[in-house]
Amino acid sequence: MARRTKQQWQVLVEQHAQSVLTTRDFCQQHNIHLQTFYSRRHALGLATPTKRSKKMPITAPTSQFVQAKLVNHNSSIVMQTREAQLSFSSVCDQLWVAKLLKVLAAA
Repeated sequence: MARRTKQQWQVLVEQHAQSVLTTRDFCQQHNIHLQTFYSRRHALGLATPTKRSKKMPITAPTSQFVQAKLVNHNSSIVMQTREAQLSFSSVCDQLWVAKLLKVLAAA
């Protein structure tokens, strides 16, 4: 089996993203080991979030509302729930706060 270049993997990953095939079917069609495809896609920085399994039941979303209040214009942001209170600098990275909230919501 011939080794593929980085550019060839890039093309394959892009083709898969545009196809309607599952990853397994795409790999079978292109004679690629499934784990190799996942590894190369990850190495290229093109890994996609995992999709929900068809077997996983879909439940109605519950409210995840978190009240936030700006305490002082350039000091801190306080977020309070029934269980906890978090305080952040108002210049804190927004993406970091969003990731933190996502992890906390999943817990």
